[in-house]
Amino acid sequence: MNARIRFCRWFAFLACAVAAAAGPPRTPADFFGLARIWDVRLALSADDWQSMEPVESARDGGPRPDQPPGGKREYPWAKARFECEGVVLSNVAVRFKGNSSFMMSRRGLKRPFRIDFDRDAPGRAFAGLGGLMLGNNANDPSQMHEALAYAAFARAGVPAPRTAFVRLHLEVPGIADGYVGLYTAVEPVDGRFLKARFGSHDGLLAKPERMPGPRYFGEDWETYAERFEVKRAGNKADRRRLIDFARLADRAPETEFAERLGSFVDVGELSRFVAVNAWLANMDSLLGTGHNHYLHVAPDGRVRFIPWDLNEAFGGHPGAGPASQQLGFDVLHPHAPSIRFLDRFLAHPDFARRYRDELTRLATNALSSDRFLSDARSVAAAIGPAVEDESKLARANFHRNAPGETNAAVRGPRLGGPGGPVPPPFATVPLPDWIRGREREVAAQLAGEKTGTRPRVGGPGRPGGPGMGGPGGPRPRSPQRLGPPPF
Repeated sequence: MNARIRFCRWFAFLACAVAAAAGPPRTPADFFGLARIWDVRLALSADDWQSMEPVESARDGGPRPDQPPGGKREYPWAKARFECEGVVLSNVAVRFKGNSSFMMSRRGLKRPFRIDFDRDAPGRAFAGLGGLMLGNNANDPSQMHEALAYAAFARAGVPAPRTAFVRLHLEVPGIADGYVGLYTAVEPVDGRFLKARFGSHDGLLAKPERMPGPRYFGEDWETYAERFEVKRAGNKADRRRLIDFARLADRAPETEFAERLGSFVDVGELSRFVAVNAWLANMDSLLGTGHNHYLHVAPDGRVRFIPWDLNEAFGGHPGAGPASQQLGFDVLHPHAPSIRFLDRFLAHPDFARRYRDELTRLATNALSSDRFLSDARSVAAAIGPAVEDESKLARANFHRNAPGETNAAVRGPRLGGPGGPVPPPFATVPLPDWIRGREREVAAQLAGEKTGTRPRVGGPGRPGGPGMGGPGGPRPRSPQRLGPPPF
């Protein structure tokens, strides 16, 4: 065991001892922290595990790019026992979640989960939270992308979820009995989130999926409720405001767009939201695929963009090309050509100037390589032991991405342990090298010394093909019995 591993184990032991002395987390501030890590155990019956397999429903109204080939994918809820730091909650609602993160892990056990504490027990919470998102770090050899990216948004002054790490232990009779791997726990964007960030849980909350910017669909609210995937409908005025914003973003003449945009959004905040995504080359977002963000219409009419699902930040989206190519993506025109709203926003001289000013300011502080690498060192020390125990490949990928380790090219992780999907078809750039290279690239573009590559995002490939966990992918092995979890 080398000195680095011994240090990581000692650091994690000390952190656990401190957490145990303090007792279970009672508030979100207790639970979340960039380098905080918890043991969580989920126990389900075998029938409940099988019942969570997604249901492919028929399309309504013809093909849509946000639906799988068989139609709309829906994840059924099941019941589980949840345990963390001595707190036990029975009959907690749990389901799988995600798109590529689920498909890549479907044949293994390390699948992404959504846990809802109060779905069937109104008012019930864990650490003051109504639920938790457990991301399986799909397509992320470092297992740090989400934590580092959400922290960057927060530093930049963009309202963003908080994170922690979880060592997940899964108990399903005949299927799983032990440690599955390291997860990133993400704060859900819900009423509690809105109250904590904006002082009120009121307003409208939507999560557009694969929509190339806000689109206008006429005056029928039901169309917006479906296409924008509205989570909290707000009142009549909130719904009217969303329709008006969609019309402005998508259909208004250029003069009206320029004159009225500032009455809907804080141009500085929108600039920072786009700038952080651009620096991270986060193409599985509004910049590229057109999803993985929330829209919030506040009671005062302000429209905000909230980041979401950042596991493919740091140039990690397979449909946008190798990470080495994404490292050179244009930060002044950081979006795919299909994103009309951002085309219009950055084509206007005043908005483009404000965006460039915000990006320039952030590039030297909140998005500096020193800040990213300092965070990465803290995270690596905290999660190292959990990755060591996950799998041989996860361990190798982690060491090639942790600060101070080798700079050899690395392929993506085999999710879910033995029987998980094969790695992506191209090598990625070790995270510290990508961060330093991106900083140099952004500085050169802002100085006018280089012109970046305009991003283009292709499809995710044939779902279910080799390496995606579907038909033709690797088959799971027998149940993973890894010994009792450390509770």
